[in-house]
Amino acid sequence: MFDFVFSAAARSNSNSWLFTILIYAVLIGGFFWWTSRRRKQMAEQQNKMKTGLVKGAHVVTIGGLHGIVD
Repeated sequence: MFDFVFSAAARSNSNSWLFTILIYAVLIGGFFWWTSRRRKQMAEQQNKMKTGLVKGAHVVTIGGLHGIVD
């Protein structure tokens, strides 16, 4: 996928190191953006689940315990 980009960077000797650093910076920045987005979505999902608990709701814990919200 990035073969063309890396081969173009290898042909130009003057700024190849700058181009390589730029590629890595974009990849790392994208990774951090993606993980923070996932973390935010999980937090929203947990908040939605917590606010949805009402008295009398049936719940099952991770350990398999069944119960009713009091």
